[in-house]
Amino acid sequence: MGRGTVKYAEIQSTNTVTFGWPYGGPQRATLWLRIHPTYGKSLILFLPKTHFLCHTFDDSCRVTVRVDDGKPQTFRASGPDDHAVPTLFIRGYDVLVPQLKTARTLRIEANFYQ
Repeated sequence: MGRGTVKYAEIQSTNTVTFGWPYGGPQRATLWLRIHPTYGKSLILFLPKTHFLCHTFDDSCRVTVRVDDGKPQTFRASGPDDHAVPTLFIRGYDVLVPQLKTARTLRIEANFYQ
């Protein structure tokens, strides 16, 4: 519609995680890097059968990230405006993306319901 181009890259985890009821069986996380003409730069973590404990109205949500063997880093995070619970927006695009360009491993720790 002439508003610009959305650019994104995505990668899926090599490992699976399994949570108990009500989440179901093994699943893989997906990390999206997105540049949107309206919303700007975003790091989006998606785990299809989960319920992240982060809200759009609460600024206290944090995730811990470790790139390769580096020190753990803490980033603010929030849920999306549509309250989709398997999605988490991680703030810190400009800090984290340059590290990811040469990274071999990325670990993300986030809080889930139950």
